[in-house]
Amino acid sequence: MRKGRGREQGQEIDVEDVLEVLNDASKHHAWGTRESNAFEVAAFCLLYVRHIDKRDQLPGRLTLMASPLMEELSVEDEPEE
Repeated sequence: MRKGRGREQGQEIDVEDVLEVLNDASKHHAWGTRESNAFEVAAFCLLYVRHIDKRDQLPGRLTLMASPLMEELSVEDEPEE
């Protein structure tokens, strides 16, 4: 890791900004080279992280997982007397 201009601990990373930097940097390398492949993989990883982060922030996600769905609460499942 380089010394000098490091991130402060706890500082958020702007994924969109990093994707833009990767896109700009990849334009300086021919398609299919080792460098362009590395930029593509890095961008894919950031897109995945962004997708997972947005999915984790959806409201009610954990509620649905912890509670039965309406279809699961049918009267047919109740024991007969």
